Amino acid sequence: MCGIFGSVADSVEYSAIKQGLKNLAYRGYDSAGIAVATSQGVVVERTEGHPKFLPDLDLRGTVAIGHNRWATHSPPTKDNSHPYTSNDNKISLVHNGIIENYVEVKNFLEGKGFTFYSQTDTEVLPNLIQYYLSQGDDLRAAMRHTAKHVEGAFGVIFIHADYPNQMNLMKLGSPMYVGRADGSVYVCSDAFSFPEEVKTYSSIDDSKILIIRKDSVDVQDLNGTKLTLIFEEKDVSADTYCLGKYDHYMQKEIYEQFSYVMSGLMGRIKDTEIVLGGLQDCIDKFANSNQIIFTGCGSANNAARVGALAMEEVGKLMSRNMASGELKYKDALVDEKSWLVTVSQSGETADVIGCIKNMKAKGANVLGIVNTPNSTIYQMTDCGIHIRAGKEVSVASTKAVTNQILAMLLLAYKIGLENGCSYREYKEFVKEAQKLPYFINRVLKQEEKIKGICGTYKAAKTAFVIGRNALEPIADEIALKIKEISYIHAEGYSGSELKHGPLALIDDKILNVCLLDKNFYPEKTISNIEEIRARGGKVILITNYTKGEVENKIYDRLISAETGNNKYITAMVFNIVGQLLSYHLALHNGRDVDLPRNLAKSVTVE
Repeated sequence: MCGIFGSVADSVEYSAIKQGLKNLAYRGYDSAGIAVATSQGVVVERTEGHPKFLPDLDLRGTVAIGHNRWATHSPPTKDNSHPYTSNDNKISLVHNGIIENYVEVKNFLEGKGFTFYSQTDTEVLPNLIQYYLSQGDDLRAAMRHTAKHVEGAFGVIFIHADYPNQMNLMKLGSPMYVGRADGSVYVCSDAFSFPEEVKTYSSIDDSKILIIRKDSVDVQDLNGTKLTLIFEEKDVSADTYCLGKYDHYMQKEIYEQFSYVMSGLMGRIKDTEIVLGGLQDCIDKFANSNQIIFTGCGSANNAARVGALAMEEVGKLMSRNMASGELKYKDALVDEKSWLVTVSQSGETADVIGCIKNMKAKGANVLGIVNTPNSTIYQMTDCGIHIRAGKEVSVASTKAVTNQILAMLLLAYKIGLENGCSYREYKEFVKEAQKLPYFINRVLKQEEKIKGICGTYKAAKTAFVIGRNALEPIADEIALKIKEISYIHAEGYSGSELKHGPLALIDDKILNVCLLDKNFYPEKTISNIEEIRARGGKVILITNYTKGEVENKIYDRLISAETGNNKYITAMVFNIVGQLLSYHLALHNGRDVDLPRNLAKSVTVE
C-alpha cells in the first residue's frame, strides 16, 4: 500500500521519477506527488488519482523523490497528497505506513507553534524533524529522535534544502530497498520496481536511518551505531512492465501461469521424488509437529485453506486455517511443536507479519510460502518455499495463487509419503502435477468462449460460486476475483450450505457459478445444482466432465476443463477458469481490471 520511489545522482530527471511511480501504481493510486531538488530550490508537484495525471515537466536536479498514496487517514485530495513540506519549507517528505500516535505528536508540535495544512498523519514527520533540528540536533540525530518519538510503521525518504545532494531515509516496518546503478542510487518500496539500470540492491532492516548520496550509503541504527549494507544481484525480468500482445497485466499474468508453474516445479520433482531445498534443515521437525496453522490474507488465505486441507488429508498432520487479521489477535494454543505456515505474495503483508511475531513469541516455528526473497516475511521465517511466480503488477492476484497452492501441495505430499499417504496416490499426484502446465494451456485456449459467456451474464448484480471440499476455498477465491475487479457482488459457498440460508436468495436474476468435480462425490454437487435450477437460477458449470458426460438440463453454459483425477490439481485448474471469468465480466462492465477502486496490491498497514 502506497509506493515510494527516489533517486540521487549528478542529474535526476523528473520524468524518471514519474515513470517509477507508474510502475508502483499497483501499490496505491489515490494520489501522487514528486519533489525535485533543483538549482533554484525544491519543486513539488502533486495530483489526485493515478501518477499518470502528474504534469509532464522538463525538470532535473540532484535528488528527486516521489510517492503514490493509498488513502488511510484522510480523503485522496491534492492537499493530502505526498510529498509533505515542513513549516520552514526546507523538508519535502514521503511516507509509507501509519503513524499511530500522530494526534499526540501533532498536539505536541502545535504547542511549539507548528501549523498543519492537511488531514494526514504523515505531515507530523517533516515538522518533527524540523523541531529536533531547531533544538540543536544535526540531521542524523534529528532523524533518530524523530524515529523514536513516533509509533507505528514507516518507510520514509525526504529531501532537505540545506543538503541538496543527498536523500535521507528512515525505516521501521514498511518495506524499503536501496538499489545501485552507475553514478546513481535509487530507493524504492518494491525491489521488483527498480529501473533496469539498477544491478544490485539491498533490503533495509527495521530501525535504521540512511544518508544516501550518489556514491555512498551511510547506515546507522537508532543508537547511532554505524552499519554496512549487503547488496545482492537484481534478478528481475526486463519485460515485467511490458504488456506485449496482452491488453492488461491481469491477462498477461493469467497466461504466464503456464511457464511459471513449470518454474515452480523445476528441480522439485526428480524422477518421482519431491525435493524442497528450502526445507532441508527443518523438514523432519515440521513432519513431527503437533499442529500446523496456515494463514494469509485475501487470495493468499484462500490458497492457505487449500494447503491446510491437503496437509491434514494427505500429510496426516493436524492442520487448520485462520485469516491473518484474526489470528494476529487470537490467543492461539501453540507451543514449540506448533508450526505457522505463512502465505504472502508480497512478503510484506502487515497482518501476516503480526501473526509471525505473535506465534514466535509463544515458541512456534514459522514456514514461509513466499514469492519475494529478502522480503520482511522471508527474513522472519525459519524456513520456506520460494514459489517462483515472478512479479504480479495487476492488483488481483492470479499466478501467485496458483504457485502458492502448488508449493503447499508439494509439501503436503512430501510429508504424506512419510506419514501414511500411499505410494500409489503419491505417484499419481506427481504425474498430474507435471501435467499441470498442459491442463492450464487447455483452459487458456477457451478464453474466447469464456469471454462470450461473460457477455451474456455481464448485467448480473449478484453471483454465487458453489464448490465442495477442495473446491470450497476455490469458490471463495473466484467470488473474491469477481467482486474485486468487476464490482459484482459475489459470494462463495460450500454446496452443503445452500439449504442453510443462501437458497432463500436464489431466483432467475442470480448468476450461479458451480464447480463440479467428477472425482469427488459429483452426485452431491449435482443435487445442489438441481436445487438452484428448480428456483430459476442461471448456472455456469465449470467441470471436468465433457459435454457428453453431463446432462444439459443442469446448466445454462458449460466450461469443460481437463484436470486429471487429483482433486487439488482440479481445484487449481478450475481456479484459472474462474480468473478468466472474472477478467471478462470486469471488461464487459467497463472496469479497470488492473487497478480496481479502493484496493492496493501490497497491504502493509492494518
